[in-house]
This record gives sequence, C-alpha cells and structure tokens, in this order.
Amino acid sequence: MMRMTGRLSLYAQKATRYSSAIAELEDTALTTVLDGVSYARADLVRLYEDRDWFMLKAAIEMIEGGLQSYTLLGRTFTRGDLQVLYEREKELRRRRARRAMGGSRTREIVPLA
Repeated sequence: MMRMTGRLSLYAQKATRYSSAIAELEDTALTTVLDGVSYARADLVRLYEDRDWFMLKAAIEMIEGGLQSYTLLGRTFTRGDLQVLYEREKELRRRRARRAMGGSRTREIVPLA
C-alpha cells in the first residue's frame, strides 16, 4: 500500500475545510463562513454533499495517480472501489447541476386522490 506524503490535493484540502465547517455547525455555531460564504445549520445537507464531492474527487485523483488505497477524513478508498466511485461521481454531479439550476423541477403534477 502506498501512502501519500506531503501536501493534500486541492480536493482534499476543500474536503477538510468543509468537514471542519460541518463540525462547527453540528456542535454549537449558528453560522460559519467557508470560502467567503456564510452557512447556517439549514445548509448542512448542502455542506455534506459538497464535502462528499471533494472527498470523492480527491480519492479518484489519488487512485488514478497510482495509489492502491487512499484515506481521507477517516474514510478509506481502494482501487477496487474505483467503479463505485465513478458511479457516485455521476450521481453527485447530477445533484450539483440540479442544485445550480435551482433544485428539482416538476413538469406536471398528478393528484394523489
């Protein structure tokens, strides 16, 4: 197993910052500032999703770069997980795109009763 030495990748740095912001909001803070943007507890779902995105991108980057496994924020990713990581990347990319366009959209509504 190879270990990464030196600096964290930019994705790993962002994942670490997002994780710290999440911890602040989960503990006692009412708001936190991350990359110049203020977030409240109501934003936790978005922060989790963004943190997961950066963790995923960091893991894919490191594994594609030759590592057999990579650990970030207590989670270990392995070369064997690469296909699952690609699928999760697609799913998170769709969610992030939908969020950037203003959320889910409904074409027509069908009454339940």
